Amino acid sequence: MPDDYSAPLGLDRPAARRRPLPIWPFLAGPTLLIVAAFAAWAVLKGDPYGGQPHVTVDVPPLPPPVAAAPPQPEPPAEPDDPNGQIIIRDP
Repeated sequence: MPDDYSAPLGLDRPAARRRPLPIWPFLAGPTLLIVAAFAAWAVLKGDPYGGQPHVTVDVPPLPPPVAAAPPQPEPPAEPDDPNGQIIIRDP
């Protein structure tokens, strides 16, 4: 009877299966390339406003000011009733 301690190990295992080809390196490469291109564009692009929104609009000059109309004189106030009562009239 053979000794279990002197027998070679791993002979009773099934044959190793072939591992599938990993797909993540093929996805990580283009993704990193796109991220690096965007970072380079953001760093190297000349933007004098620093990302702030800006608009250029042509504003025509203002017309000359128009002279104000002369104030109308107020109508003379009619005296109140001689009996001491206050008379209220619509404008």
